[in-house]
Amino acid sequence: MDEDRIAGSAQQAKGSAEAAAGRVLGDAKLQAEGAADHAAGTVRNAAGGAKDAAREAGESAQTEIRHLREELDEVSAEPVAPRLAAASARVDAYARQAEAAVARRSDALADLVWDHPLAAISGAAIAGYFLGRLTKGATYIYRR
Repeated sequence: MDEDRIAGSAQQAKGSAEAAAGRVLGDAKLQAEGAADHAAGTVRNAAGGAKDAAREAGESAQTEIRHLREELDEVSAEPVAPRLAAASARVDAYARQAEAAVARRSDALADLVWDHPLAAISGAAIAGYFLGRLTKGATYIYRR
């Protein structure tokens, strides 16, 4: 509790007592001073309450920030999502399998060419001829 709240409450009580005494005694000046003290005590008490509220809000904000930082540390320490980690592992496994399959096929093709060089050269020549015929435009020149 803030000191202004305590002092404000005391000033309010003093002002209320002075105002009551002024009413009982019929002293308008004492009654006005009591009302003024009561009002000043109310303002001082409200100021102390505002300070208390600001302090509590600051403390709760600091506590909330600290709590959020702890949660962020916990979340960043874990994998983003278990399913995402599993999917990443699957993709890596498929990539390794695909690389192995390509390596096996290229090895098989190299073995075929090594074992049958004449057939490989003939096949490449025939494939080149047909590829050239397919990609060549229809530009025949007719002579008469």
